[in-house]
Amino acid sequence: MVSISKFIHGRKTDCDLDKLISIIIPVYNVAPYIHRCMESVLGQTYRNLEIILVNDGSTDRSGELCDFYQSADLRVKVIHKKNGGQVSAKKKGLEVASGSHVGYVDPDDWIDLDMYEGLMKLAIQHQADFIACGYIKEEEDQVSVEVKNRIPKGIYSGKNLKDIIYPNMFKFQSESFLDGIVSSGCSKLYEKELLIQNQFKVDDQLQINEDVACVYPCVLNAKKVYVTDKCYYHYRIRSDSTMRGRRTDELHQIFLLRNQLESCFLKNEPTGILHEQLEAFIQWLSVVSLKKQLGLKTSAMYLFPYRHIEKNSAIILWGAGSVGQSYYYQASHYCKISLWIDSSPEPAVQNGLNVFPPEKIKELVSFDKVVIAMNDEKIANTINEQLLSMGVEKNKIFWQKPVIEKQGFFFLN
Repeated sequence: MVSISKFIHGRKTDCDLDKLISIIIPVYNVAPYIHRCMESVLGQTYRNLEIILVNDGSTDRSGELCDFYQSADLRVKVIHKKNGGQVSAKKKGLEVASGSHVGYVDPDDWIDLDMYEGLMKLAIQHQADFIACGYIKEEEDQVSVEVKNRIPKGIYSGKNLKDIIYPNMFKFQSESFLDGIVSSGCSKLYEKELLIQNQFKVDDQLQINEDVACVYPCVLNAKKVYVTDKCYYHYRIRSDSTMRGRRTDELHQIFLLRNQLESCFLKNEPTGILHEQLEAFIQWLSVVSLKKQLGLKTSAMYLFPYRHIEKNSAIILWGAGSVGQSYYYQASHYCKISLWIDSSPEPAVQNGLNVFPPEKIKELVSFDKVVIAMNDEKIANTINEQLLSMGVEKNKIFWQKPVIEKQGFFFLN
């Protein structure tokens, strides 16, 4: 192993401040990568650090390497725990953190040697409790790409926080959603109390977009947010990462994220600007996930009207065409589909779909909504009249012009 002695004391700096920064590094099976990460952390020009390595049940040499760094530098603390995921590892580190400020670093990434000096100077100069920088994507054999905050650099609090940052939390552009402040939890410096207030609310089960569930509540609850255009953090894109593969529970994870953020967004922005962005973001994540799971590369999908249908409600889905099938795949992970019907169910049945004729509605004792999955408004109106004649209450019938997603864009079809 390469000696790390030259990094133990850090380099000379004019930023010898009294405030202690706790750097939490959740570690899981990263033995080939952790040395570069630790070189960059131990070598920080900001020397007043507490470095907390949380070994989250690693099965390779990662735990042994954590102990080595603890023996080599008095600033390093090691916690060994059973595997519980990154969220639980971050919480465990935060429980023992004694710094006034906290930062996260992933063990397969690395940081510029002046990262925490730069961020702490901004925190003190502007009395900010949340400081956000950008990051650099480092992919093997690829050109490094800077990912900067899209909110202009500067200090935000009070009215300008709400007027500038809130409307741009999730901004749709090109073929993707772009975050005004990058959602990476590692390209931040937090006042510890702000982080405690929000990190411990994140569900341990959340393993996709878990940074989003903490970063944005921190933004909403911060007194002062400072955004810098610097990119101090280096994010390694690993071809062997488990997060790059398919997950069978990805849709469950997405709706777990939605539930995590919904109450916070509504509380902080009652006019609905944030909530509308969140719903669109969740719909987009869901469609991308479904297309990946179904192996659809070019096929468009119609977005299920999540905002108008309560989660876990019991619905009847009318329509087994392209709109109905898109709705079915999405709704089946969001609410209970008590019955799927179509005026001409035979083609769908022949394709193996569990679709019934409309008369089947009479056999249902109760349901919350009938969702009409049709493009044509005239046909939808005809179905609406048919449902009313069958005794279905008007407030239980829902139709809206379907919104279609094509290559990441949303359109009224």
